[in-house]
Amino acid sequence: MPRVCAQIPAISSGNLHLVDLEYADDTILLSSDIEKLTAALSVYDGESRKLGLKVSWAKTKLMHVGEGPDTPSLNIDGNAVEFADSFVCLGSTVANNGDLKPEIERRRALSSNVMQALGKPLWRQQSISRTTKMHIYNAEVLPVLLYGAETWPHWNPLLQA
Repeated sequence: MPRVCAQIPAISSGNLHLVDLEYADDTILLSSDIEKLTAALSVYDGESRKLGLKVSWAKTKLMHVGEGPDTPSLNIDGNAVEFADSFVCLGSTVANNGDLKPEIERRRALSSNVMQALGKPLWRQQSISRTTKMHIYNAEVLPVLLYGAETWPHWNPLLQA
């Protein structure tokens, strides 16, 4: 990553200077210059190959945050990379406009799926006490619904226009 990061000037916010965010096999490169980002992705691919790793170009997306038009796509060493309005990173939806609504809707849908999956084996069983069902709800449904919620700013859907 040092060779890749050397290709991109850091994005600054106060005293914080960021070039990349990494977790396990996920990497986010940050840049205010599309040409330098393109070069950095090419270097990233080359450095990955030296380690026996391969960039999944089908999963690689670009996101433009801020003013100005998006480029329809970029070609990096023969691989087309599309722009996206949002992407899922570490289990949470990140939108280019900072809107939390897609993430909240996604969380609601995921927790609804858990509720439905537990329908027949749990909720409809009269032999299982309500207390036990609530313990399972608190352990299985609420974490899916509230994953990452501690990072959400105060959000009230009633205040949305």
